[in-house]
Amino acid sequence: MIETNKYKIIKAHPSFVKALEEIRLQRLIEGIDKKQKSLSRLTLGIARHPEFKNGSVKNDLIHAPLKDFLDDTSGQFQTFSLFTFIIVAFMAVILFAGLIYVMGLLNTTFENVGINNEINANQSMYVNLTQASQNTFGKVNESTQGLRLVALTLIFSLIMVNVLINFSIKQHPAYFFIYILIVILAILFAVPISNAFYDIEQTNIFNGTLNSFTGSEFILLNLPEVVLVMGILGAIIMFINIVKSPNEGGLS
Repeated sequence: MIETNKYKIIKAHPSFVKALEEIRLQRLIEGIDKKQKSLSRLTLGIARHPEFKNGSVKNDLIHAPLKDFLDDTSGQFQTFSLFTFIIVAFMAVILFAGLIYVMGLLNTTFENVGINNEINANQSMYVNLTQASQNTFGKVNESTQGLRLVALTLIFSLIMVNVLINFSIKQHPAYFFIYILIVILAILFAVPISNAFYDIEQTNIFNGTLNSFTGSEFILLNLPEVVLVMGILGAIIMFINIVKSPNEGGLS
């Protein structure tokens, strides 16, 4: 705890700081504040708010077990986010490629059935199966082609989340070395995943569909390098947050 002439400054939990950052950003967006308020001003506002000062929030904090409020998985998300990225990226591309291949196969099969059924065109019970296939499986097959873009967008979103999450979480300096170890383990984990994707692609199990996932394919084939870059960027951001002055954004 740091004492000043008028205030006692305590180190807040990262999740509380993140919530305050979101509040003051939203106040700027909505035009409530013309300039960014300091975190100290926001905490003062919370302390003076009726729901905190005399309301249910204060009573809950007094009487309820603290474990009800302190159970938090945000740290777990940050710790395992690199591994989550690797697994989700791999599974998404494989599943999406499989779905595109299966729908294309079904569409082609039913169209062929319809073509073979053309010999019965003059029969009273004739049904145009080709047209029926185009109106059903054909439409679904066209829709599934967009999964290539979905996969690439998902992967890029995960990359951005993994890197930018370090902006909003301030960690103890000791965690920096743990983070480096986690990045190394993630790189080692990415190697067999990348090799597995290459082997699946070479077997041509989906008749070349995987090759059509151009951007996603490049990322998965170079997964260890991608994870390394993500880890370096995340480490830089984390280091900047660690060395930031705890008094930044003083009372204004």
